[in-house]
Amino acid sequence: MTNIEWETWLARWNRELIDRLEPGRDYTDPENDLTTEIIASGWLGYPGATEEQIEQLETRLGMPLPPSYRAFLRSSNGFRQPGVLVPRLLPIGEVDWFRQQNQETIDMLKSYELEDLTNALAISARERTGTAIYLLNPDVVDDDGEWEAIYYAHWMHPCPHYCSFPELMQRAFRTLLWNHESPGKLQIPEEDLPLLGSRIPLLIEEFDRGAQQFISSLESYELRERLAREAAQKQKEFEDLIKRARENIKTQGNDQEPKQFLFASFVQPVPHQSASDQHERDQTEVDYNKAALESLEAAKTRVLEIQANFTQPEDLYRELMALLQETKERYQNYMSARTGGYRRDRAEGLSQGSLVAFSTINSWFTNSR
Repeated sequence: MTNIEWETWLARWNRELIDRLEPGRDYTDPENDLTTEIIASGWLGYPGATEEQIEQLETRLGMPLPPSYRAFLRSSNGFRQPGVLVPRLLPIGEVDWFRQQNQETIDMLKSYELEDLTNALAISARERTGTAIYLLNPDVVDDDGEWEAIYYAHWMHPCPHYCSFPELMQRAFRTLLWNHESPGKLQIPEEDLPLLGSRIPLLIEEFDRGAQQFISSLESYELRERLAREAAQKQKEFEDLIKRARENIKTQGNDQEPKQFLFASFVQPVPHQSASDQHERDQTEVDYNKAALESLEAAKTRVLEIQANFTQPEDLYRELMALLQETKERYQNYMSARTGGYRRDRAEGLSQGSLVAFSTINSWFTNSR
């Protein structure tokens, strides 16, 4: 996309974002540079970057940027996206390699043999409590110099990959329209309806992949709980040993507590931790993972029932759309009830994790259009 094409596209993107802001909802966020004045101005973009600024970024990264992303930066050096999971495309000064702040995430993904994002370039901010982020991958480049684009989010594995940054943004645009349309306006092209049934196994795979992620999380918390119990037991045993040693010393008529005990060289205390606080945090995460797993399993069961009972493409489409609408309403209820506090949301059951069925089905439907 050229500068002019980006300017035209961003004007429409800007209009669609502004039009979909919910009345009364507070979108302002100093961390993401969004204020009531910016919203009132009607323009969510930034002044375009200069060629010198772009070249400085390329020098810092050690490689030239893809042409379409360069053109985007010249049109708007970043862009605010209120109401979208990815809240902001970053200005040049904040663009950096994903590994700089997310090495732990990269290591975790590699340990599960998922995407290797070591060399990915982070070009967007993340929601304060979320993981959705736009990445560019310099390891996959086409003949026009365009880098592969990746939409990374912890609830989607494998993550969607796109041929270029413009394709990723076009998909984000279509998803925005899809999420806000009424059920009667959501349409798959008629020529694609016969293919819908053949794509259901892909949806089942997405359910299974997501479920395995939450099962693995639950197993890790079970292991942590067991280790915590063992640590608490060792701590108690150590304290009992200290108490008996002191009693023995006093029995022998020595009231002075020695600086070191004979067993100090081979008995080490367990570092003190607030077990109750850690247990509370873990229990919140366990409840979240269980809710998400139940949601996925229930949706998968419904899809299998629909597949078994409806063979005509039109009927299959109608039933799947009804299921999507159900999960969408739960998702919207969650969004409207959010308190803004990560732990509080989860503790009160307002967890997006319990609505992952919507994200899974919606992503599948979007890619089926």
